[in-house]
Amino acid sequence: MYLEKRKENRVLLSLPVQFKIYHLECLLDEVKEDHLEHKAQIQDLSVGGLQVLSAIRLNEGDVMELEMEIPGKGNARSVAKVVWSHEVPPGGSWQCGIHFIPVYEKDLTHLKEFFGMDSGF
Repeated sequence: MYLEKRKENRVLLSLPVQFKIYHLECLLDEVKEDHLEHKAQIQDLSVGGLQVLSAIRLNEGDVMELEMEIPGKGNARSVAKVVWSHEVPPGGSWQCGIHFIPVYEKDLTHLKEFFGMDSGF
């Protein structure tokens, strides 16, 4: 595992993540539905967000709910927003930067503990 320095410490790793994309026109129904129908592969992770490789296209601005396993801490579920997305190689998968929208306190604590940060807010 390689720790990279940026605004937030980032860990390069490969973990699965499940997600669903919210659509404004049916948001009330989607929020009630617990099932996360899509899967992607995490490429790196930080307290502020993650980078994923997805077989389906994710667009900048897409809002989603995602769930992943934090190594040694269990599952964490969060709402997040796609901040950038590009196809790699053209005609292939989608590499995307995703920013967490304030996560549940317990899940943020798991992330901070994983990165060895003080869990105080």
